[in-house]
Amino acid sequence: MKKYTLGLAILALIYAAGCSDDSPKTPKQGDSCNLADYPYSGTLCHKSRVYACTNGKVQIKACQKDCQISNNIAVCIGEMSTCGNIDDKGICEGNVAKRCHNGEIVEHDCSLDSKVCGRDAALTVDCVQATSECGEIDAKGICENNVAKRCQANQLIVDDCSETNQNCGRDFLTDVATCIDKSLDCGDIDIIGKCDDNAIKYCNNGKLVVTPCPHGCLYDDKGTPDCATGTECTADFTVTGKCEGEILKYCDNKVRRTYNCAMNQQVCGYVKDGIFGYFDCIDATDPCRGYDDVPICNGNMLTQCVEQRIEAKACTGGCLEEITSAKPDLLYGFCTGPCGSITEVGECRDNTVVFCNDGTLIEENCSLTNRYCRFSSGDDYFGCSSRP
Repeated sequence: MKKYTLGLAILALIYAAGCSDDSPKTPKQGDSCNLADYPYSGTLCHKSRVYACTNGKVQIKACQKDCQISNNIAVCIGEMSTCGNIDDKGICEGNVAKRCHNGEIVEHDCSLDSKVCGRDAALTVDCVQATSECGEIDAKGICENNVAKRCQANQLIVDDCSETNQNCGRDFLTDVATCIDKSLDCGDIDIIGKCDDNAIKYCNNGKLVVTPCPHGCLYDDKGTPDCATGTECTADFTVTGKCEGEILKYCDNKVRRTYNCAMNQQVCGYVKDGIFGYFDCIDATDPCRGYDDVPICNGNMLTQCVEQRIEAKACTGGCLEEITSAKPDLLYGFCTGPCGSITEVGECRDNTVVFCNDGTLIEENCSLTNRYCRFSSGDDYFGCSSRP
């Protein structure tokens, strides 16, 4: 990691006049610049500021602490360090406003205030009143058919980039949708990048870079894309897989794989394959996403469909699935706890009924009453019966 770098562009301007007694001047916001003089992905550090050369113009961002070079790009110290990709300006995830404050992510659900997540006049994420002119487009805007659309002072600003022979993309420092030179076009992909199939795509110096991942692409705990090692799968990646929202996680031949089902307008759900099943991306036609009334384990969540809606219960002691002798054609999920693998349905151990009752393991020896341990199909559990 490099800290405090005096860039070539600054040096060029300071010494352009040779040994003149005049005070040297550093670039100002909006000055013309040469991208080649900004060696760190079109940026550099100078006097606790981030300088970026975008579309031939200088853009300056003042840092609260200092500037440093990280991952070949100039950034302010403290930004994106503990909040992943979320900075003090924040982002909108659905209708939830998220900002980085004092190194921690602060969230607020705008629906609670009957508002929408957007940006204020300073381009900071906040809960704002929805406007009829801007609709769902906020201050950062969107790119639509090579047209940049953004909301400014409750008015919809529209720029057709085709008229200037440019492409719609995002400004490097503000992340606002705008028209950019085609040589700088990375679309909606930033310097952090994203997983796309089995590759990482990121923007470097205004150019799109694609890094193949032979073992698959996944995101780390900070949301940064990374290539899978292919050495082994963790407990979080199984052959059956699991769903985390629309993110599908599974293990494929000792390779951890992560896939966003929403990229193909699908949802993450459950696919039955005979007695067993697995998680996969499926069409969003079933409100229960493949679950039925029999509970199964989605990771550590006991999940089933009840009256055409999904119900999920977090298992504090873990979630297991088994096929019982009572129902050999049915895979049944249950939460483990003080009773271990024994459920309220119970089982027979020799001639003793063993079952779980409100977290307590109960044993009843049927021989003491001259009865037999067997499954009662009418009651759907194991118990002592007078019939062998």
